[in-house]
Amino acid sequence: MTALRSYGLAYYHTDHPHGKFKGNEPWVVAGVAAMALDHCYYPIHDVPTTRDVQMACWMYFNLERPKLEHDALAFGRLVFPEIYAQWSYQRPALENLARPAALFDPRSWATTQQPTVTTVGWEQRLLGCSVAEFTAIGFVLYTIARNGGSFPLPDFPVSDLVYNAFGGKAAFDQIAERLYITDIPHFREERKKALAPISNWNGAERLTFNPLISRPLLRGLTNDDSGHAIAPVPETVRLRASVEGVIYEGLALYAAPFTQDVGSFFEGYVGRQLDTMTGAETYQEITYRGPSGSDRKTVDWFVILPSAVVLVECKSALPNRSVVEGRETFAEGHQQTISARKQILATAELIRNGQPELSRIPTDRPMVGLVVTLGTYYGANGPEVSGESNTPANTPIGVIDAASLEKFVTLPACDADSLVAAMLSGKPGGQIDPRIMIDRLHWGPNRLLQEAYENLPVIKAVIEAADQDMTSTTTERT
Repeated sequence: MTALRSYGLAYYHTDHPHGKFKGNEPWVVAGVAAMALDHCYYPIHDVPTTRDVQMACWMYFNLERPKLEHDALAFGRLVFPEIYAQWSYQRPALENLARPAALFDPRSWATTQQPTVTTVGWEQRLLGCSVAEFTAIGFVLYTIARNGGSFPLPDFPVSDLVYNAFGGKAAFDQIAERLYITDIPHFREERKKALAPISNWNGAERLTFNPLISRPLLRGLTNDDSGHAIAPVPETVRLRASVEGVIYEGLALYAAPFTQDVGSFFEGYVGRQLDTMTGAETYQEITYRGPSGSDRKTVDWFVILPSAVVLVECKSALPNRSVVEGRETFAEGHQQTISARKQILATAELIRNGQPELSRIPTDRPMVGLVVTLGTYYGANGPEVSGESNTPANTPIGVIDAASLEKFVTLPACDADSLVAAMLSGKPGGQIDPRIMIDRLHWGPNRLLQEAYENLPVIKAVIEAADQDMTSTTTERT
């Protein structure tokens, strides 16, 4: 396993004359590690050679895929599981680490509704620390793992500064033990649970949940009695220190009530991001009187641009296993994005019909819709998944994830107008993917993410220490 980890480290960032070459990608190494942990006996005294690891990765990558029914979604069920297996390892590090603290910031709670379970002290009850501390400890463990280290952490030049940011070494170790570390028996137990629902699905093992993502450091992999925990695949530490890491902990403890609260946080977070846009005016959802006399609600946010009105509907959903693994219920796993589209179309119709409560929304410009999801639904913009045209003639709609929203709000006004124009010029009945459009525009640093990142405990401590050193140096020179 140490050889496997070293191989992944050595090859992931290797430069190649024709671009960045990576011998075996971390998602392949993670899959091999999961199967080795599940099927091998430890400790292993014969350390695998680089050639052994290369062969294991090749064999894993070429494992038989699950057999698919030949229907309209067969291609999607074949391709998207491979995309989901890979893309999470390619997320930008800063955004991935900063998003949990920004999303669960109390300022993101934008509704008058009282929280169900995320009441005062919820972070301590759930994690034993704040969300920011959970993420920051993951950052430290990831950095150590990337440099070949293990847990407990070795002494390093700024170890005191790091530990003090969390209230001391004992507090740091306690949180790390609880949230990032496990052993082989517990790993195998979690793997068995993940495989149980698909035991009759031939070839599915390589696509199912990898417990390394929930507890990326394991004890029992060394040939001594040191009790050290190592990360077979360092990239999984970074995945653990993410929004998904917090949500899955919340689901395990609180189940459905936690998802309701996450929805309120996410809706407010989207609004906070939209408020940072240049040259835009933002309104929150509006309550109006429906035909039967009952109160109803519009989309979550209205963004008024000079060139268009953007109708924004938020869905805090993450892709479920049917989507990630490409099961027969692949299309059904996208239902939340479909219902969001319908909400956008209904609100657009209210504006066109002059609904009195929506009089503040301009009617002199075109409308476009954005469904913003917390997780990434790669197939959501295709008509095969939506089951209907995703570009109605009057209100083109696209699905983007939180990462794309965080880029969208940084666009200069001219690029935001270009995005809207591109959506409006799409052929009705065609495919619109604003995520691709946004990536090609001139997006910049995200203010909320930068603020959250700089306030992570260990990052803040490093910045303050650097500022003190700079001040001392300036004073001495003076």
